[in-house]
Amino acid sequence: MSKKLPTKTSDDILSVNDMQRWLLQEVRDVTTATRIRLEQATSLVNDYATGKISPQEAADAMVRYTLVWGDALDGVVAVPGKTDEEIATELKTAFDESFASRVQKHSAGSRSVRTRLQDKRDR
Repeated sequence: MSKKLPTKTSDDILSVNDMQRWLLQEVRDVTTATRIRLEQATSLVNDYATGKISPQEAADAMVRYTLVWGDALDGVVAVPGKTDEEIATELKTAFDESFASRVQKHSAGSRSVRTRLQDKRDR
């Protein structure tokens, strides 16, 4: 017997449609961020390699890039030979280490996931 999926929900419970809309937006956001991030990184390296910018300008640009984008994998480095499972475990550990402070910071102005999704769609 299959479990009935929610179609109408309270503000704190997401419906299947909510989850599908979230996934579509997540794919758009991640794809766009990846494309822009790689274009900027490639441009920076090309500019430095072709002498368009000095070593100091390249270093400054890398700092700005890092401030804007942060680590691609927050607190983790994907070295050759490291499995996706190992990376996922390291990401979870890095997240868990900073989770308490994030929750405290966020809880002051907390809103439901559904409200935040609605706000994102309305932009």
